Amino acid sequence: MNKPLQTKAAAEILDLFASNNPEGWNMLYDTYAPMMYGAIVHITGNDKIAEKILLQVFVSLKQNSHILRAEKPLYISLLHHTTAIAQDYLSLHKPDVNPKPVTVFPLTHSLLYNAATLRSVAEDNAISQAAIKSKLHEEIKAIRNTCTPKFNMFAV
Repeated sequence: MNKPLQTKAAAEILDLFASNNPEGWNMLYDTYAPMMYGAIVHITGNDKIAEKILLQVFVSLKQNSHILRAEKPLYISLLHHTTAIAQDYLSLHKPDVNPKPVTVFPLTHSLLYNAATLRSVAEDNAISQAAIKSKLHEEIKAIRNTCTPKFNMFAV
């Protein structure tokens, strides 16, 4: 089985988890929480609910650390897990939310909610997988920059 390509930060975080070093949680939060929080705000349109869901995501990751050993790049595994937890929360609690329109991040929406692959999206849009990866990277940066959590659950 081939290991997925990871960023340098992701590889370092995964190495810390593999050696049971708790610093991995701090690095995971510092590196990926803004992206995860931005995705949740995108789904809910509500900062307070997003904070609750982000906390649930990290609790769930702690309880299901196998997610951190997934076959996909870490950021993709985290986005899939984050959206799944957010959708579960929304279906259980049914809060009044105002999600952002799909057109804001169409590629990310397609990959996360429609279970599309990079290959199928590239074929559907008649562009290369490299171009799709580049667009996905731009969308994820935009999601990350949308907003950042107002709290740090790992702050001492």
